Amino acid sequence: MVHRLLAASLKYRAKPNWTPEHVGQIAETCNRQKYLAKRAGEASSDLYLAHYIEKNQPYVQDAVVVDTKERSIDVIVFSTGSVVRIYTNNFGENVTWKSEQIKIAGQDDPGAKKIWKICVRFPKTKKCEEAFMVLEIFTLVRVELSRKPKTNKLEAKLLRPVPQLNLL
Repeated sequence: MVHRLLAASLKYRAKPNWTPEHVGQIAETCNRQKYLAKRAGEASSDLYLAHYIEKNQPYVQDAVVVDTKERSIDVIVFSTGSVVRIYTNNFGENVTWKSEQIKIAGQDDPGAKKIWKICVRFPKTKKCEEAFMVLEIFTLVRVELSRKPKTNKLEAKLLRPVPQLNLL
């Protein structure tokens, strides 16, 4: 379509006799096909990533919290670029947590987005001391990724923080 219009403007051919409705239909078809092609590419990437993760268990990676909700967090996994939601019931066995809504000064609008932080307590084990973690936006975490059964979607489990060595 663009090439025909360019050729007509350069006087290589006659001006097309198209109605605005016809051009709109063509543009709508092109946009839909472009969107579907993009989704197919994303689905293909998701399929291969899910298969790779399934075959390379345990798949433990670093991630960063990008959103917190009352009972979940969203993280971006650095190595894959995947955004994965982790629900509080997937924090691990015997892990306790508490959600707290963060009050922002001057934000009295009831329709405003609520900001949460989640305080997590990992129990003492034979190998590790008790550990605490506060999950807020930009908190660095370790997650174990796995493939959801019968899908190409990923799920993640929050892992205990690794103790920092004090070298000083």
